[in-house]
Amino acid sequence: MKKERLLAASLYINSTLTQEEVAGIINVPVKTIARWALADKWKLQRIARQVTADKIIANYYTIIADIQAQALDENRQLTPMEVNNLHKMAASIDKLNSKLSIGNYYKILNEFASELMQYDIEAAKILGKHMMEFLNRKGKQLEP
Repeated sequence: MKKERLLAASLYINSTLTQEEVAGIINVPVKTIARWALADKWKLQRIARQVTADKIIANYYTIIADIQAQALDENRQLTPMEVNNLHKMAASIDKLNSKLSIGNYYKILNEFASELMQYDIEAAKILGKHMMEFLNRKGKQLEP
């Protein structure tokens, strides 16, 4: 059952599969998958894998361009609130460029854990538990 749990976690975290689809693929009851997912925080791991500094920065640039385009279309100057928001987004972009995001931490640690699994599965399990504790702490530190 341990191999199924690791496989299920990998399938869920590294794809867009639902818990039901994962259960069908590895032939494990959906309730078991749901219990594993909750206990091992698969949703957080999936999000951490998908949310990267580059994606956040790209989103900020899109918002900045939209604000500027709207003002240009309306043939007006930016409002003080818009200027303030642009300033905040620019500061956030600078901060994101200078720090690792939780997604970066996850990617690095997950890569190491995957490598470790090839040599010592028990050590990888221990690392996985501590990795999630570390990511939770680091996520709280990185919150604005």
